Amino acid sequence: MKQIKKTTKPSDKRIDTNALIKMKHWLGVIIAVFAFILYAQSITFNYALDDTAVLKKNNSVHKGIGGIPEIIKKSYWYGMTGIDDPIYRPASLVLFAIEWQFFPDNTKVFHFVNVFCYALSCWLLFLLLCKLFKNQNLLFPFVCGLLYTAHPIHTEVVDNIKSMDEILCFIFAIGSVLFFIKWLSNNSIPTLILAIVSLFLSMLSKETGIVFLLIIPLTLYVFVVKDTKKLLTASVVVAAVTGLYVIMRYKILINTATEGHLSIMDNSLMGADGSLSYFASAMFILLRYIFLLIVPHPLSYDYSFSQIPLKNIGDPMALFAILIYLSIFVFAAIKIRSRNVAAYAAFFFLITLFPVSNIYLKLASTMAERFLYIPSLGFCLILTYCLLKITKSEAVKTKFINIRQMVMMNGLLFTFVMVIVGLYSIKVMARNPDWKDNASLFVHDAETADNSARVHYNYGTILIDNKYPAEQNAALKAGILEHAITEFNKAIAIYPNYPEVYSYLAVCFIKKEDFATALKYQEQYVQRHTSPDPSIHKNLAVLYKNLKQYEQALVEFEAAIKEDPGFLPLYVSKGEVYGQMNRYEESNNEFFRAMKVDPKSVTPYVDIGVNYASQNQFEKAMEFFKQAEVINPNDKENAYLMGVTYEKLGDAAKSKQYLERAERLAPEKKD
Repeated sequence: MKQIKKTTKPSDKRIDTNALIKMKHWLGVIIAVFAFILYAQSITFNYALDDTAVLKKNNSVHKGIGGIPEIIKKSYWYGMTGIDDPIYRPASLVLFAIEWQFFPDNTKVFHFVNVFCYALSCWLLFLLLCKLFKNQNLLFPFVCGLLYTAHPIHTEVVDNIKSMDEILCFIFAIGSVLFFIKWLSNNSIPTLILAIVSLFLSMLSKETGIVFLLIIPLTLYVFVVKDTKKLLTASVVVAAVTGLYVIMRYKILINTATEGHLSIMDNSLMGADGSLSYFASAMFILLRYIFLLIVPHPLSYDYSFSQIPLKNIGDPMALFAILIYLSIFVFAAIKIRSRNVAAYAAFFFLITLFPVSNIYLKLASTMAERFLYIPSLGFCLILTYCLLKITKSEAVKTKFINIRQMVMMNGLLFTFVMVIVGLYSIKVMARNPDWKDNASLFVHDAETADNSARVHYNYGTILIDNKYPAEQNAALKAGILEHAITEFNKAIAIYPNYPEVYSYLAVCFIKKEDFATALKYQEQYVQRHTSPDPSIHKNLAVLYKNLKQYEQALVEFEAAIKEDPGFLPLYVSKGEVYGQMNRYEESNNEFFRAMKVDPKSVTPYVDIGVNYASQNQFEKAMEFFKQAEVINPNDKENAYLMGVTYEKLGDAAKSKQYLERAERLAPEKKD
């Protein structure tokens, strides 16, 4: 019997090990497929928010693979603006350039890659958790992986193509930790190189990857290394890689101002009354992050002024926030020496959230759901830890060799998990369509973020730029226009010093043909705007022209011409103003200038003909109408004017011929 026992035990162990390896494989597949299915609907979406800037309007990305050297050498927004900025995130732009090389302007491909990379990150996270909890079974990694995959706070990152920087940062960070763990066990130089490269790419994906300077040593300390010397060696390597990244970033951005002016619209905290109010408000925002992780509803693409109210240091919610975060820190600091999982999760959350907390660095965002993409793992670790404790699912003691056994032996745990994951998934599937495009996003979030000036402004732009021109019914069209005006008025009621809103209000009242009100708003825009805007002189000139304030119109038209000398309508409109003032010689001079800009345009010839006809010089007028006819014999307006002019000249036959032709011709869009 003893002999039989000795021979069967290793065989049983081998079978169990193979079964666990197989189960681990399938659990990883389940998480990856679940992640992909959860966001598959986004593959059909269009651009939203900054997607247009980083892809559709990014000249560096449009060069495809050939643009990669420029992307590496330049700042993040350079490809769109041509101006260096203090942000450096080349990794995602390199990926976009490769995608554009083979699939230019194909949003389906771009979204597919986002969803695929998210699924990849969730699968890698599961593998990492399996490594970290290798002394236990697969229960903790699988539950935590499911919770992280399903959490709705990730919808902004996965549905918004631009947020590939967040996904890549996390993917490479996970890879780096995995390689560091492997290196510590095999001392392989190639493995160490992979760990270093992965960490470096994480920071090149997004600056917040620098937090892994602390996270990697912390992870190794809690889960992997008991030898202080090995931990110190790994920490030195991580510090060296981080230092190399900091030097590289500094060299590339050396001529860029590291701190620009942040307005209250960039960051609501800029409106805080003193440092104590600033700190209290920042802490309140950090508390909001915890609330969103616990109950991810409602979600919004924007938390700018004044969606989040500013607080003073004596505000109960600010004090509560300080108390909560202080408690988390104290708990983590006390428990981390015993390598406590909950303490690790707490520190992970605090460390990864700190760079986007607005406490040390002032960001160009008050608050954003994408900022929780990596910190949310800390929350999921805590949630998993608590669920295992509450349900008494002791990971070390529970034995199972297949997925069915795992679920059946932990029925209460999986009941809780399935309820949470189910609710999360419903929220994700409901939120995804909002990110279909800007129109969907702006319309939906105008209700959930009613106190944001930017949200009302964005909603108004969708109404006036998209819905208004598409509507054919006159009554409905007028209703859309009034709705847009209402949204813009809400925006300036929240933030009166919002220049772009006044510009759009001017446009709205131009459409209503209320030029006096339009001019009032346009002048307020001019007073408030700070950056160069070539449209200012054009818009003012048109308004002055419609209000018959001709002298002011002439000044503005000439200013607009100096800024945009190749824009034909400016010369034509200026000529028309002179004509309305009966200053025909000066009017004709403007039309001659227009001919030089575009010799193939009939408009200047027709307008000179009209000037001569207005002076009863019909023979002279006919000369220019005939020149216009040579350029375009199918111009309806010119044919009609020729018919009228021939009638004035007493040629009834030709008058009839041209008037009949004018009736047959379709009206052409004027230059």
